[in-house]
Amino acid sequence: VVMTLALLTRICNFQQDPVGKKVFMSEAVHLIDSLPDTVEKALAYKDLNLTITYSADPFTEETRHYVNEFERISRAVTFRTDLTPIAIFLRAGIAVRSGDVALATSLVNEARSLVEEFNDERLNVRLNINYTHIDMLIGDFTAARNHLYELIRSAHKLNDYVLLDAYVLMSAALLEQRLPEWSAKVLGLTNVGVHTSLSHPVIAHLEHFPFMQGLLTKLRVQLGEEKFAKLLTAGKQLTLDDLEKIPNPATSTRVSVDSLTPRETEVLQLLAQDLSNPQIAEQLVVSRRTVDAHLRSIYDKLGVKSRDAATRVAMERRLIDEKSTQIGKQNR
Repeated sequence: VVMTLALLTRICNFQQDPVGKKVFMSEAVHLIDSLPDTVEKALAYKDLNLTITYSADPFTEETRHYVNEFERISRAVTFRTDLTPIAIFLRAGIAVRSGDVALATSLVNEARSLVEEFNDERLNVRLNINYTHIDMLIGDFTAARNHLYELIRSAHKLNDYVLLDAYVLMSAALLEQRLPEWSAKVLGLTNVGVHTSLSHPVIAHLEHFPFMQGLLTKLRVQLGEEKFAKLLTAGKQLTLDDLEKIPNPATSTRVSVDSLTPRETEVLQLLAQDLSNPQIAEQLVVSRRTVDAHLRSIYDKLGVKSRDAATRVAMERRLIDEKSTQIGKQNR
């Protein structure tokens, strides 16, 4: 019953029915703490959290409690180990919304180690959304776009609702890269229209993230109302291939080598061991396209155009461990 009530809160949220959501949530919360720990109870906590997270409701300590309980139970229920990384994803989202880069990165890295045990594309989509949030928080918009390309393709194939999140995040990254026209076009894929806020129940929560503040206002100011509306309409025709052809100006996206993400450092280490792109993809349990995207970002950050040059610069600047690189080559 509690699991059903929790699901009903999410349905009401998608239907933008605040009265129904409040009624079902109140009854679920009244019952849930008295129940023994089960998978159903864990999933109910997850759905109660997501009801609040995927809405315009203010973030509260109550939400954090739901996530903590979901994680506690999921770790205890050993036959459903796929639940734990989901709980960690949700905690990472809380850390991002709080602006805590260190905690968010630590949590996402822990989740990645668990996700690699599963051949689950949906879990990888959520891992990429977390990495994108961190990229956006530290201002690495090139890396954010690389994660988003992979995320969008996977979410599109799975018909996953986080596709809307990805489009809005892509729009924000493009605006930060001084590409407001493209930013407006990509936003058109969400069917936001010309509302005053991100009112869709799936993406309203993004307004609470630090890097999303005032997205629509900034676009209106920079483009003007008429041009903004036309670009939103034009953007509805964009394809996945169109997104990958959007320019990535070095002047607005180049960042210091210190901002290599943990995953990019791993790719660079394997690159230095003379592994091919397909071998790197196999080693990291990701797609070839993801590896290619990481390499584009690495080359941009290091200011190089080839694998050999990237390896040389990385060793000169001590971005990778030369000893472990040599050991890796010998093992091959």
